[in-house]
Amino acid sequence: MKTQIIQTLILLFDFIKNPFAKPIEYAENDKALVFIASVLAGLIVILRFLNTSENILVSIVVLFIGLLLTPLLGILIVSVKGSIFDFYLKYIASRIVKCPLNNTLKAKQIATFSTIGLVVSSVPFLSVIGFIIGLIIEILGLQRLFKIELKKAITVSLIYQLIYLAVFQVIIYFLV
Repeated sequence: MKTQIIQTLILLFDFIKNPFAKPIEYAENDKALVFIASVLAGLIVILRFLNTSENILVSIVVLFIGLLLTPLLGILIVSVKGSIFDFYLKYIASRIVKCPLNNTLKAKQIATFSTIGLVVSSVPFLSVIGFIIGLIIEILGLQRLFKIELKKAITVSLIYQLIYLAVFQVIIYFLV
């Protein structure tokens, strides 16, 4: 387990140095992506803990529960977010760029690594920067993994974010 965490941190460091230079081709049942997403979710929980000013006992309990739930969050990030992004690429974005974008593993990689923006957003004064980082990672992933030109990658990513925000606003509207 320790070596797998170290390998994942090295992979994340390599990704930060040169995004999508070494795509993950060996992921069996998304295990590697789930582990990467779990580590990113753990970083989010730890950063939230460090930026909280609540009662220290409550914060420690929340940290402990959050760290216990990171494998579940990793599965949700890869399965749900990755599948939604894959669906968008197959049925909407492929019509925009006029070429097939139907590689589920690559779509899940982009969705998983764009969670780095969420890690940055967990620091309160960096929320906009985190959103921009996630957007840039999506654009780079589309450009490098699917080999589409930069303008089309920007268009596809911006449309995805607009749809995502619109759906989120509708859900919030009906919940309130």
